[in-house]
Amino acid sequence: MSNDFVQEYIENPTNPEYNNILSEFKKGAEIARNPGRWNAVEGLTEDQRSALNDEEHHPFRQPMKLWLTIICCSFGALVQYVLENGALFKA
Repeated sequence: MSNDFVQEYIENPTNPEYNNILSEFKKGAEIARNPGRWNAVEGLTEDQRSALNDEEHHPFRQPMKLWLTIICCSFGALVQYVLENGALFKA
């Protein structure tokens, strides 16, 4: 699917899902504008409320594979830094 098709799909007011897509973007923008008051946003589904509640109260609850990926990437960046600069700490 090309980006032009996606853009046309989203912007086409005759598309039956246009209002749904637009309302989802509006809810997301409202939450991004004021993250502390996400529970005051009207129209959120129970699944969305549950996900936002988990994100607020358990921000570091992520899959173990994600944590391993982050640690491996961080270690790789450290190794690259040491190799490019010759030492971890210069005296």
